[in-house]
Amino acid sequence: MAAKRIELRAGDVLWGTLCVDQNGVKSLDLASELTEPQIDSYSGGLAPYNSDGEPLQIQQAVEYVYLNDRHGNTHLRLRMNSNGEIVDVQHPLVSLMILLSGPGNVGSSSIQPGSLLFRFRWK
Repeated sequence: MAAKRIELRAGDVLWGTLCVDQNGVKSLDLASELTEPQIDSYSGGLAPYNSDGEPLQIQQAVEYVYLNDRHGNTHLRLRMNSNGEIVDVQHPLVSLMILLSGPGNVGSSSIQPGSLLFRFRWK
């Protein structure tokens, strides 16, 4: 398995990078300038991009989320618990979460189709 890097961005701002090494071990690198107040106050979501800068779509299944390109090819599979926390990506300061985003959402229930994004939660 080749090493992979997936950027997590809000617009053009890089917040972190998901890394997968040759052994399949997943890790998260935060952008160095991020602070706890920034992470706690940011209510938006982070979109994933592959190493070529192309956006990836997040698709959710029962226990996993998949990061797919526009052709439906899976670039990464991440295990998730029932609270939307990604459990196979560990970081000492933050948890990686899935966020349902869109104009028609009430809590975690979607009235209109929304989109899935990532977010950080300070531990």
